[in-house]
Amino acid sequence: MIYVDTSVIVAALDPTDPRREEARKALELHDNKIVSELVIAELASVLARQHKVLISIKDKLGLDDHRMASMTIILYILKRFNLKYIVVRGFSRTLFGKLYNPMRYAIELTERLRLKTLDLLHLAYIKAMKEQGLLINTLLTADTDFKNIEKDLQELLRVSIELLTPVSQ
Repeated sequence: MIYVDTSVIVAALDPTDPRREEARKALELHDNKIVSELVIAELASVLARQHKVLISIKDKLGLDDHRMASMTIILYILKRFNLKYIVVRGFSRTLFGKLYNPMRYAIELTERLRLKTLDLLHLAYIKAMKEQGLLINTLLTADTDFKNIEKDLQELLRVSIELLTPVSQ
């Protein structure tokens, strides 16, 4: 099973991204692709910044508001690339009180991995999904930060990294 990072979806949809075709092929090639609510939230954020696109789609579909247009686009993206949204359940008691499991896992992973918050959260969702019995073995991403810690990810989460070709800087 493959957890798809938002960066791959955005690359696949961005006509100016040099990795667009590679991202589309990766999304179309693989079966058993999953996403978390974090991916959906990040896609909603990306779409919210594409105001003209949202207005155009809202008008074409006869929708009442931008939020509905955004959700419609996200549903289309999930169906287009056969991405399955997985609901993560569970809370844990901590010194801070009750925490949603992905937040707890992100805090636990931060000392060892030292990544940006959203990257840690993607890994925390993978851990939570694995604890729910999903057999996730790969993280599909365009983010080179994950490739740089692949050995740690193999050890901690038993996942490998499939990285889109990095953009030359």
